[in-house]
Amino acid sequence: MSKFKERLGALVKGEGLTSGTITAIVIAIVIALNVVFYALGVVLYTPDTADDLEISGTTDRLFSEERVGDKTVTVTFCMARDDIISGTGNTAMKGRYVLSTAEQLAERYDFVSMRFLNIITKQSVSADDSSDIQYVDIDRYRQTDALGKEIPLLKSSVIFECGDEVKIFTDTYTSEGYSDFFTLDSSGNIMAYNGEEVMASMIGWVLEDEHKTAYFTTYHGEVADISFRTMLICSGYNVEMINLKEREVPDDADVLLISNPKSDFERAAVGSNIRTEIERMRTYLERGGSLYVALDPYAGRFPVLESFLSEYGIKISSAEREGKHYRNIVRDTDNAITADFFTLVADLADSPLAGGVSEELRKYKQSGILVSSCAALELSGDAQPLLLSSPSSSTFAGGEVTSDRGSFCLSAISYAKDADGAEAGRVMVIPSIYLTAGDALVSGGYANRDFLYAVLDTVFNSPNVPYGCNTVFYTSETLESLTMQTARIFTAIIMMIPVAVGAVGVFVIVRRKNR
Repeated sequence: MSKFKERLGALVKGEGLTSGTITAIVIAIVIALNVVFYALGVVLYTPDTADDLEISGTTDRLFSEERVGDKTVTVTFCMARDDIISGTGNTAMKGRYVLSTAEQLAERYDFVSMRFLNIITKQSVSADDSSDIQYVDIDRYRQTDALGKEIPLLKSSVIFECGDEVKIFTDTYTSEGYSDFFTLDSSGNIMAYNGEEVMASMIGWVLEDEHKTAYFTTYHGEVADISFRTMLICSGYNVEMINLKEREVPDDADVLLISNPKSDFERAAVGSNIRTEIERMRTYLERGGSLYVALDPYAGRFPVLESFLSEYGIKISSAEREGKHYRNIVRDTDNAITADFFTLVADLADSPLAGGVSEELRKYKQSGILVSSCAALELSGDAQPLLLSSPSSSTFAGGEVTSDRGSFCLSAISYAKDADGAEAGRVMVIPSIYLTAGDALVSGGYANRDFLYAVLDTVFNSPNVPYGCNTVFYTSETLESLTMQTARIFTAIIMMIPVAVGAVGVFVIVRRKNR
């Protein structure tokens, strides 16, 4: 034992080792520590259990006896249950969450059943892996997207069906499965799990024989948030794209959406009979359609589109500074959540249309709505405020204060009128692109998600929106302590330990050379 201690002591002192050997050992230790701490970071940052996940029961309102009747809905997973449970990695973790939600819904509602399918062998596999195996017609589930491309069936696909109605949620945007049930940030990291909302909505979807369509305009550089698109699907819409330069708004259009355009729309010359984008939108509204407009206040002017919106009493406030045109951006020192005061918590206005939204929202959440970099609106005629900033707000244009203090309109709704002057369609405008951003929709302390559902429900008359569903917030609740404070300490430890080991190694090498 004494010889072992002597040998160990000699190794610690570096005796009998060349400088190259010591350097290699130090590098190996640094690499090993980095690997260990990276692995710990992955484990701590990525929850891997769905044991505590519970559905809220708010989905009961989606499944009235009248709506369900004698129908049955089958939820099909495209791999065996045991494979989902025993899998490893992010895709498997997501699958366990989705599976848990499906099983809870099937247990709660007796018209919902589950099935497991091997899409390679085209055989159904029972949940207990018994010998009751049946062949499945996979071609029944071949569908195409809005661009005519076939929707792929993957092991992570989930199929909802009721009679002839089929809805497939499959991974078409990322390299990991089940992503449609999660909200992801721009880097593909999980921000929240919205499985109850999505799954209950898709069960409701296939219970219906007919579906309205929400159309996003194109060819102006528009950007539509994936999370918002999913919310529209959950509200019972087919989601399509439309180029208004080429066609009229179809009869099945329930909502037309202009989301963050980069260029202006077209208007025909006075006295012209040419059907341009503006004329087609006006006709659509006059026949009872709904228009949702979200604009980036920093994107420049849209004279044609803004003139069109002003016909309905909604104008985006602006100012001239040194010959340049700027929007009046709202800054709120009392209700801001960022140091620059431009990301703020808005309140619902006291107006008839906002009252309907507020009534629904109070049933689920009392908190405010997050907006960021939002221009002020000036209203006239029949336009009604929807969202307001606090009385401590001010506006800035071109870096200068344009209004010292007051409450400003951040979003508004107005009626369109038909040829007889009667109320027809509705127009909603918000001069900010943040309302539907992923991190705003999954902020646990705020009501953006249910607010948008309330707008679709009470303003645009959308059917069966999934209010109040439980959401697992990875960034704002579940991992709040880790991602805000503990994460900084944890990151510092990860950085400092290898640095310390490296410093010790350099010290030993230098000391040996100076002997």
